[in-house]
Amino acid sequence: MYVLVSPCILNPDLRARGITRQEDLGWYSRAAERCRRFGIEMIPLPCPETLYLGADREPGMFLDRLNTPEFMSLLGNLEEEVRAIIRERGPPLCIIGVNSSPACGIDAT
Repeated sequence: MYVLVSPCILNPDLRARGITRQEDLGWYSRAAERCRRFGIEMIPLPCPETLYLGADREPGMFLDRLNTPEFMSLLGNLEEEVRAIIRERGPPLCIIGVNSSPACGIDAT
């Protein structure tokens, strides 16, 4: 049993500088604890923003920095990586994302 998760849930340092709140860290910790308690493996999704812009980056808008042919190509490659995981392991129980993320946003990106 596994879930796919935004990698910043497992490593908050992957998020853009200054956007992670203490409350966020609490939610991330609770998600990880529940998965451990029920024996659910957490597999991180690849982080397109970190791969494209680096880990130490300022927050920004998608259209300002990521709306490029190079980023779209990267997304296509990463999609294939995720599809390969699903082909190999079967469908995940769920995908856990985070807000304020261009790639993994749930309610807000």
